[in-house]
Amino acid sequence: MKYKNRQWTAWFTQDIPISEGPFLFKGLPGLIIWMYDDKGNYDFFLNKLFKSFFDPYDGVNFRNHNIIKVNGDQLNKIYLNNYLDPYKEAKMGKIKMNFVDEKGNEVKNVNWNELAKNKQEVIKQK
Repeated sequence: MKYKNRQWTAWFTQDIPISEGPFLFKGLPGLIIWMYDDKGNYDFFLNKLFKSFFDPYDGVNFRNHNIIKVNGDQLNKIYLNNYLDPYKEAKMGKIKMNFVDEKGNEVKNVNWNELAKNKQEVIKQK
């Protein structure tokens, strides 16, 4: 796979049929266990795998929140809006995000169109 002027090599296992991996590198027919670039700058290696369940709502008392019920059509519209503009909140300043390049230098002029395009590809793979 070629991404950001680098050739990436990924080793994955179909014994674990989960299409996950580091960063944007998802969608293979199995879990990525090792991935590296041709320039030798990045080397991702799966070093631990265990069964657990992460509940993002654990400890949240929903009685203290203003819950809005939505129907299926409304939920689909929310998903579509998120797909069309996945960084809307960040662009509006509601979410603070810092971006760095391959060398770790902060990126001042973020290319929102390129980021959105890459995020849309990730969303399509899910």
